[in-house]
Amino acid sequence: MHRHRRRVKKATGFCGWVKDLLDKGQRQLTIMVTPHDVSKVLQLRVSVMSIWIGLFLLAGLLIGVFVFSLGWVQANRWVKQTDKELQQAQASMAVIRSDIDLLRRRAEVLQEIVSDVSGHLGQGGGTVEVTTGDLSSIQKSIVDQGGGALPQESATLKEVISIIDQIEPELNTIYGNFEAQQGMFKDMPTRWPLGAGVTGYITQRFGPSRDPFTYEWQFHTGLDIAFSPGTPIVAAASGTVVKAEYDPNGYGFYVVIRHRYGFYTLYGHMQRYSVKVGQELGQGDLIGYMGSSGRVTGPHLHFEVRIGTEVVDPMRYLTMVSQGGNRHLKASYKK
Repeated sequence: MHRHRRRVKKATGFCGWVKDLLDKGQRQLTIMVTPHDVSKVLQLRVSVMSIWIGLFLLAGLLIGVFVFSLGWVQANRWVKQTDKELQQAQASMAVIRSDIDLLRRRAEVLQEIVSDVSGHLGQGGGTVEVTTGDLSSIQKSIVDQGGGALPQESATLKEVISIIDQIEPELNTIYGNFEAQQGMFKDMPTRWPLGAGVTGYITQRFGPSRDPFTYEWQFHTGLDIAFSPGTPIVAAASGTVVKAEYDPNGYGFYVVIRHRYGFYTLYGHMQRYSVKVGQELGQGDLIGYMGSSGRVTGPHLHFEVRIGTEVVDPMRYLTMVSQGGNRHLKASYKK
């Protein structure tokens, strides 16, 4: 009962407040406008409710304008940022196009080189048929084409990958051949017989020459390379020492090494040797030191290459790898 009375009292109080508010809103206000000449006074009658509604609508309008302005500013910033990112993307795509074009051209050059090398090595070496156009035809930006440049660039990348895929087996074959040849060259007298990066000077070559003591014509069986006494002498190829002796009337302190494929090399007139018979040597291993032992006119190395019992020109083999022997030969005549 008491709760019901309280509810009725509260409802009556709220209705009274609303009624009082409406009564106040219905009150009339007179707004008078008086001109300077006081000829006629303008009177405007408005209710308080109308003023409240007008103020409410004005506040709503101002808030709407503020919100719209804020949204427009943010949208303008987003458009500018998007435009900047688009320009950066266009610049990046231009660089990517250039890089892809360069990659494609280099892949084609590499393919030609591989085909040429394969032909020289007897591997055949096919050619890659290019079916798509090059990137020079891509002129417009992504925005102008709506992203239409991407399929062309994707096609070019696929073409480059195709070229590389076709080159890879040939490169593996060539690499295997080079490895095999490198191993073969280590077993052949292809290394310059002086160590420590020394070139020396060729004082007498293979072939007919005059004896320095009798001045009579003779056949010189090796290559004479002169330099300072004590210069390291190294093995021209991998092999086994079969002789390490002293010949007072000929080679002086000399060493003979047996190699694969029937090759032998001889190193004469040394100051001393540092190997023994039966010792296994790798290409470039130390044998001894340059001197003037035996029948000589000055310190030098007498270097011979033999196949079986037949002597051959050492320069034929010293020039096989990267033309290194030719460089040594040219350097030897600078003095």
